[in-house]
Amino acid sequence: MSNGISSVGSHSQNVDTVLGHAPGVILNDEVAEYRCVRAAQKVMLHRCRQSGIDGLHNLMGLVDDSTVPDFFNGPEYRERYLGTLLMEDELTELAIRHLGGGEGFTALVFNRVTAATTTIVQSLVPPGSLIPYVVPPYPGSSGGHGHPSVPRAVEIAGSRWEQVTTSQDLGMLLENEKSVPLVVVCSSYRGTLGEEALQAVCEEAHGRGVPVYVDDASGARTRVAEYGQRPAGDLGADLVITSCDKSALFGPRAGLLVGRADLMERIGARAGMLGTEARPSVMAAVVRALREYTPEKGKYLFAQWLDRHRRLWELARPLLGERLQYGGYNGVYLSLDDFMDLLMKRANVTETGLAPVDASVAHAMLMLRNHGFMTVAPLHYPGASKLMNVKVNALRPGDDITDETIVEGVSKSLDTLAGIITDRSAIEQVLFESPA
Repeated sequence: MSNGISSVGSHSQNVDTVLGHAPGVILNDEVAEYRCVRAAQKVMLHRCRQSGIDGLHNLMGLVDDSTVPDFFNGPEYRERYLGTLLMEDELTELAIRHLGGGEGFTALVFNRVTAATTTIVQSLVPPGSLIPYVVPPYPGSSGGHGHPSVPRAVEIAGSRWEQVTTSQDLGMLLENEKSVPLVVVCSSYRGTLGEEALQAVCEEAHGRGVPVYVDDASGARTRVAEYGQRPAGDLGADLVITSCDKSALFGPRAGLLVGRADLMERIGARAGMLGTEARPSVMAAVVRALREYTPEKGKYLFAQWLDRHRRLWELARPLLGERLQYGGYNGVYLSLDDFMDLLMKRANVTETGLAPVDASVAHAMLMLRNHGFMTVAPLHYPGASKLMNVKVNALRPGDDITDETIVEGVSKSLDTLAGIITDRSAIEQVLFESPA
């Protein structure tokens, strides 16, 4: 790390290429992370029972609104196969309008984007082949970093993946590899691909007869509503997916996929085998969310979020330092190493046996335990982002928490963590202990 401060696992050579950060000392595998997630969930339940829903503040930027529309009623929708078919035409029309695509594109809904990605790779990628993974450039990383669900899916399929950030690098990879059945693009995760770059990737792949799958989980709206880009399906992508629970789409935690009918037939067959397809009630909630969304609404919300995140950043910067960053969708955040620098300065220590990820998640757990702040680091799935990060994008209607209260909670939790930074047992208690 910088400034003479050291911690275990903070050096770039220790970064896990899938996770995008160095492994933890305490949070050193998915089981440890899952234990922390379960503890965080029990803290949420305890706070809700003690103070009601007002004791919790969603600063994750994620929702899971499974409210079904009024039409989803009656015996025909309780017949699971019929219920799906009754919504199929409207779902496809709305999905293509949202994600782009041409004649012959169809739509499917999955339990999650990760479920869809795993199914797609299982359907289209033979064991032993290579999958180029195109990701946005990201400062401080060796080239860039994409969502971990893609390399995990490729590894489950018994195949290989190689990360690139430009169409030129993709072209070199395609020229040297004989067995490339699919190119996967993470359009917006840590960084965002520009429209010309994304279109160039599609053209490069198509020039060699390879289909392109774009993971546009948040990008379907971040790229389009915030940056003015076109939908990925209109830029040449053969398959496009988005998350229905983030970045101005207030639906269930589900993945909406559109794509070429010939590919979708193979994917749909494998989804039925794996059980990754969503049920009719989830599909209905997706239809409702797509009906409610408009590009104008997306632009309005992104502008509002950007203004509020800027205000939070201005309030927090004197306390959290000049390295603090903010964005419309990304909220207010610090990188793991920058957070570790800040914490150790606050604690007045120069060494610790913890990795930055351990400290960042412990801080997030303290925010949840003491202030009811729900953030991604302790509550999302194992392998999700562990940045110190707060977002106002998904605050519950009627939650009037002030910017000053948010910044105060972040800073007080940092002080609490600084007081126990050298006590591993105390850190483990914060991470794993459930409320009495």
